[in-house]
Amino acid sequence: MEACQNGATTTLGAASTGYTYAWTSSNASGLNYLSATNEAQPVFEYTGVTLAADLNIDYTLTVTRPDGCIATDHVIVTVKAGPTFTDANTEVCLNSTITVEGSDAPAATNPYVSGDDNIFTVDNNGLITAVAAGTASVTFVNDKGCSVSKEITVNPLPMAPTLQGEITQPNCTLVTGSLTLKDLPGGTWTLTETSGHGYPVVTGSSVVKTLINLQAGKTYTFQVENEKGCVSDETALFVINSYICAEDDDFGTVNGGDTTTGTTIFDNDNLNGNPVSPADVNLTGGTFTTTSGGITLNPDGTLTVDIGTPAGVYTTTYTICEKANPANCDTATITIEVTAPVIDATDDDFGTVSGADGGTSTQTVFDNDTLNGDPVDPANVTLTGGAFTTTSGPTNCDTATITIEVTAPVIDAVDDDFGTVSGADGGTSTATVFDNDTLNGAPVNPSDVTLTGGLFSPTSGAITLNPDGKVTVAPGTLQPIVIQRLSPLK
Repeated sequence: MEACQNGATTTLGAASTGYTYAWTSSNASGLNYLSATNEAQPVFEYTGVTLAADLNIDYTLTVTRPDGCIATDHVIVTVKAGPTFTDANTEVCLNSTITVEGSDAPAATNPYVSGDDNIFTVDNNGLITAVAAGTASVTFVNDKGCSVSKEITVNPLPMAPTLQGEITQPNCTLVTGSLTLKDLPGGTWTLTETSGHGYPVVTGSSVVKTLINLQAGKTYTFQVENEKGCVSDETALFVINSYICAEDDDFGTVNGGDTTTGTTIFDNDNLNGNPVSPADVNLTGGTFTTTSGGITLNPDGTLTVDIGTPAGVYTTTYTICEKANPANCDTATITIEVTAPVIDATDDDFGTVSGADGGTSTQTVFDNDTLNGDPVDPANVTLTGGAFTTTSGPTNCDTATITIEVTAPVIDAVDDDFGTVSGADGGTSTATVFDNDTLNGAPVNPSDVTLTGGLFSPTSGAITLNPDGKVTVAPGTLQPIVIQRLSPLK
């Protein structure tokens, strides 16, 4: 007959009465496995060492009848090497699974059995699902009906740590946040950040832990694993606020001649400890008051000083707010000193100009003058009496001397012969004294000269030189007369 090594029992012999029974065994320990050695049907239960192979135990039963007759019989019990668990699993965390595995071919039905389905369940493949904290046995039954059992403990999950006190939020002085967690499990634990911000894993054994260097503008969650390998639920959300720092700006000295600064107000500002990008903030303020010209705060953070801005120190404030968090704002001061541009009026010599013709020079008094080292644009200065005043202010001036030599035009009065005129009839000439005269090489225009002289002395009648240069002989005029005339320039 066969028996399992794992404590299953088998009854030997046959039922009878009125006889004396004695069991012996060729195996030294064989009798230890019988419930009695003087009964007809003792119970066999193997309690020896774990077998690596089947063990045969030979029993001899001697029966003595009342009349003294003796009979014997032999029984061989084959103790089957029972199954074992090939896995080492004895613990599992609540809501988790483990797998146990028997060493032999499993029974056709229910090869794995849970000692308490309220603590854990087990399927036909040995998969244990923990449903409550506690301890229960799991049994594996092989295809020969032999079984093996072991205890499985379901460990509870640690509670999620909670916040102790308040979060220390970052600011322009303290650039990272911190918080303290309480309710950490006893024993050694491991705390892992689960929100994806790269916070390092923390280990410890105290029930309270302070976490530092938490990044601004991030929301953190954590889970803790206890020394049994059980992991808590995630913590509540821990929000680390954003912060923005607008630092005061001093742009130093800027020339007041249409200048845009190379630096910006954002150069020393930061958002969560990082340089500010103009695209990430809303910029307001930055208005300067000037009597003329102007100072403009540009969207990129540079300042433009217009031509005509009076020299002086100017101050204003600006505010930047995070677009993603409009309530996150800070204000700073801008200081800039505007100096007058350098203006240089250089003496001009326009050379010789004809006083008769006059005209406008192609050269200007600005041609050799400079403003801020550049040629003067007449639109940017005020010209008074040869003195230039920049639009940056009436005190920013320079004076130069203009020299021009004017020469008298060349005038040529040519003798005139009006021919013969009848003194009896008289008359006015069609020719004029100007017809052959020139001024600067061009025919004389009577309006450009003053006509004097031209006095005739006839013996009778009269001869008159008219303003238009014609000569009138009155009727009855006798004796030709030669006259002289002078024609000075008006």
